[in-house]
Amino acid sequence: MYRSHQNTEKQKARCAAGNCAQQIGAPRQTLIIDNRSRNPVQAVMNGAAVAQLETKISYKGTQDFTYANQTDKVGKEVDAYLDPAYPVQGTDTTGADQTALMHALPTSGGKKWVKGHLLNHDLGGRAIAWNLFPITSHANSEHYHEVEKPIKHWIGKNYHVKYNVKAIAENAADRNNANGFFACTAEAIGQRGDEPLHGKVISKAIRSLTERRDYEREYSKKPNKIARNKYSDVVYGSYNSVARDQYGTITKNKKWNHMTGSKGLNVDSVSKFKGHETLTMGNKDNSESPSLVSGDNELLNAGYYDDDAASEAVSELNYLEH
Repeated sequence: MYRSHQNTEKQKARCAAGNCAQQIGAPRQTLIIDNRSRNPVQAVMNGAAVAQLETKISYKGTQDFTYANQTDKVGKEVDAYLDPAYPVQGTDTTGADQTALMHALPTSGGKKWVKGHLLNHDLGGRAIAWNLFPITSHANSEHYHEVEKPIKHWIGKNYHVKYNVKAIAENAADRNNANGFFACTAEAIGQRGDEPLHGKVISKAIRSLTERRDYEREYSKKPNKIARNKYSDVVYGSYNSVARDQYGTITKNKKWNHMTGSKGLNVDSVSKFKGHETLTMGNKDNSESPSLVSGDNELLNAGYYDDDAASEAVSELNYLEH
């Protein structure tokens, strides 16, 4: 369930009617790490350390995105476990897929569009169709400040990160509607379980819109502020504990900086991976073509996630509109 400051009472009413998966004010679910033999992560209990789990990134296939008469393959979902000690070098969008679709998107009123990374290029995200979704430049900026910036700070402070992004077209059946959003959930994991940032949770939906709107941004060090006249929106999950200005100047790990240019990994094509449900890559194969596996993996079975974040966001966003 996602919240906005203006609709708290309405949400409480919805919860009372049994329409919410989690009632407002209920205790936040905490990370539960599975220490059974099938999972490489140990439990964080009594100060015990987390066993080393190298960076693993899973792209969960593609979906069709249509605007006007142009259809292209775009990203659908990315799961990532990011280990600061095992960086993966991401790539920028130079020469990447979806060029025809980008040219077809509406630009009236000064709208600008970008090939938005589901997983940021400085967090190991590749510029391939599995990881790109068309969003407005305003939404791209919100995604950075609200989600990607704090995660980079966690990595810079040597925290492991569990991160999931789902990309959803708000009305896929309407060829004249280019609205979409990223449903983002992430959690910082300290090595001993008692560090200041351990257990911090990001739960936010970043909306990309073709019509301007005003919305409220959440801050921790100053009063909340209304963002005016933007082609975007931010909706905060009830479990979110990271405000827009949570960390101020962030600490970055430069080993995670992305590569640039129009050769090699930056021009990987969706056709190269056709027929595979999941593209999985880790730091060991960063210099080679990504390995491919079919079906889902169990990468994130160990911890807490808003598994229904995308569907809940759709329901909540539709409710907030009416």
